[in-house]
Amino acid sequence: MSPKIFFITGTSTGFGYELVKKCIASGDKVVATARNSSKLSFPDTTKDNLLTVDLDVTKEDSIHKAFDTAIKHFGRLDVVVNNAGYGLSGEFESLSDKQIRTQMEVNFFGLINVTRVALETMRSQKPCGGLIQQVTSIGGQRGVPGFTIYCASKWAVEGYTEALSHEVSRYLHSRRGLY
Repeated sequence: MSPKIFFITGTSTGFGYELVKKCIASGDKVVATARNSSKLSFPDTTKDNLLTVDLDVTKEDSIHKAFDTAIKHFGRLDVVVNNAGYGLSGEFESLSDKQIRTQMEVNFFGLINVTRVALETMRSQKPCGGLIQQVTSIGGQRGVPGFTIYCASKWAVEGYTEALSHEVSRYLHSRRGLY
């Protein structure tokens, strides 16, 4: 089985950073993204198994450029992992409109814009297809005091992803003549 090509957002710290290391250790190839990819450093990597790319999920031109760079380098993408995000905390009344909108812009709208380009990319590949993994949290299933807007952003991701999974399934079935 040939190595999978992963495109992972938000790899400078935490889960994204660890996922890159795990994928590389498993023999897969990775496009690791961050707002400033020049700061990314992963052990046991070469230009053959790792490409680091600047990506700001709040900017559509940045998303398109990152995907174009990834396809030019590796030729395809098998798995897109939407991991970029952050947790805004504080009692709701103390949060500014700007803070609230930025939380939703990164955690929700950034994710859906990356997903849109991932779908376009994967549908155009031969063979068509791939996997899109949305990283969410328990905050997308339960309200947590002090994290109202973070939870709202993750609940939005959960609902969007559930509905999208049905749309993609229907699309795949219709291409195979099952509808």
